[in-house]
Amino acid sequence: MRLPDGMRDRIRSAAEANNRSMNAEIVATLEEKYPAPVVEYDPERVAELLERMQAVLESYSEPGASQEDTWVKAAEFAALRDEVRQYLPRKQGETRE
Repeated sequence: MRLPDGMRDRIRSAAEANNRSMNAEIVATLEEKYPAPVVEYDPERVAELLERMQAVLESYSEPGASQEDTWVKAAEFAALRDEVRQYLPRKQGETRE
């Protein structure tokens, strides 16, 4: 990323004042300016996602599963987890990708 003259120094100073890296300072500033959209809480959807997560966890104990099957299940679980996280309140300055 190209920055105008002097901006890198201003970011560094702000990062030091806030006890974080320059990258974290930039992300925090962008999050403040461009907050993530608010997702309306949907208890039925959250319950569905949690049930699917439980099913994935239970399927881990199936005999004869290959390592590839395990990776696929782990990826599915992670995707479900990420979808559930959008319904959780955020701590100030927390980012979610």
